[in-house]
Amino acid sequence: MNIFKPNSPAVNTDSIVDGAVTRAKLAAGAVATNNVVSLTVADTPYTIDKTEDLILVNADAGNVTVNLPTVGTSAGYKVTIKKLGTLNTVTVSGSSIEALTDKYLVAAYDSITVMSNGTVWYIVNEQSNLIQLSEDSSGVAWPFTGGQYGDHTSLTLIPGTYSISASASPSSSGLPGGIRVHRMGVTTTSGNSGTGLSISKNYLSDSIPNASGYILSLYLSDYIVTVTSNTTYYLKGYVDATTNINRSGYLLQAKRIKL
Repeated sequence: MNIFKPNSPAVNTDSIVDGAVTRAKLAAGAVATNNVVSLTVADTPYTIDKTEDLILVNADAGNVTVNLPTVGTSAGYKVTIKKLGTLNTVTVSGSSIEALTDKYLVAAYDSITVMSNGTVWYIVNEQSNLIQLSEDSSGVAWPFTGGQYGDHTSLTLIPGTYSISASASPSSSGLPGGIRVHRMGVTTTSGNSGTGLSISKNYLSDSIPNASGYILSLYLSDYIVTVTSNTTYYLKGYVDATTNINRSGYLLQAKRIKL
């Protein structure tokens, strides 16, 4: 270990061993200039040349692709890409973003910061503001055949990790045969199928008493899913009778918590 002592002879370039200096320190009073670049669809595809610190992308006029530089020649380089505007998608493309090739910025102010170690682009920070929502409160008659599953609604999710919440509320006006079963869940299987439903994970069940005006609401929250390619999730409904059943409403919401 070398220790600097006051009044020691000045260090010249001949006395520095190759590889000994791993990080330069700015002299007192020196100013580091951050380079901010603004892009639009006219610039796509844009390849980063490692002079950028922050890239602001307005994709309102069309999708924009931002290509990361070659990971092997970018060790130590860090950059942030941030989406402005609410329309279209910014694709951040690289050969190795933690085993992925692309990340997608969809909502306004989505952002990602990556840094290369020479082998992998590691995600230092990411922010997602995407929330997808489908809901209805029209109070139409129960739309499914008694004793069969049906789809209230659906959302198609792009790659990312999501927290899914859902609710469904049938109401009765005097059910034939007494108490009836109400089931609700979220799965990737459409139509008359309960495939992929697991109780207390993405599936709930309860009973509707034989009472006029009785509403049974089931609520599902924080069902976490990771999507690697565009995938549709269906809000399932089931009641073992259709007579005297109305649908008071439903809600399916997916909040992307990770790009």
